[in-house]
Formats: sequence, C-alpha cells, structure tokens
Amino acid sequence: MAKKENSKASGSRKGIASSSSARETTARRRAAGIRETGPSARQSAPMLDPRGGADLYALIFHTFFGRLILLGLGVLVVIIIDLLLSANNFDRFTLILGIELIVAALVGWFVYLWRNRDVIFDGGEDHGE
Repeated sequence: MAKKENSKASGSRKGIASSSSARETTARRRAAGIRETGPSARQSAPMLDPRGGADLYALIFHTFFGRLILLGLGVLVVIIIDLLLSANNFDRFTLILGIELIVAALVGWFVYLWRNRDVIFDGGEDHGE
C-alpha cells in the first residue's frame, strides 16, 4: 500500500495529476474567478482547407517565416519603385529612401503608442474595467 502512495506522490511531482485533482483545480480556479487559458484562448494553428492542405492565408499571415517573406517582398517593391522614381540618380534615390524611412519610423512609433496606450498613459493600473 505504501508503494502506491509513493508512486502517486512521485507522479504529482513530475506534473502528472489524476483526473480528480485536475477537476478540483478547475473548480477552485472557476470559484476564484481565474480565467482558463485553454486552446481556444491561445493563437490558433493554421486552418486546413477542405482539400486537406493548410490554408495559404493562414500560412502566410500566422507564421513568422510567412511574415518575414512578406516584409522582404514589401521592402523590395519599395526599393524598385524608388529606383524608378529616381531615374538612376543616386542622390535622389537616397533622398526618397531616407524620407520613406523617417515616415515608416514615425508610423511604427505611433502604432506602438496606440497599441500600448493603456499601459503607457495609465501607468499599467486597472481602473475597474
């Protein structure tokens, strides 16, 4: 009998919980008002299309490498447009590219401020919302 208790204790130390203790933990969390973070609360995996493959939109916009490829393509398009506008004049190309970089930095800064406006301007305090 002592062997069973010992194995149960060692199992809980390894992070293996019995189903009854998992139910008790869930009930305690619900009573305390702690929100569950199950699979529905996490970012979803790329969805499968009816043909069985991964949806192309999900692969591009929900993966790091897809976003990296889109960023690279965007930078390449901007540089090609700048070359066309500058008519192979290096001074004009660097001027246009410099102005675009300044505008992009300002837009990125404003987007950052807008997304984190509660934390930045309220000091991170929760006002009962």
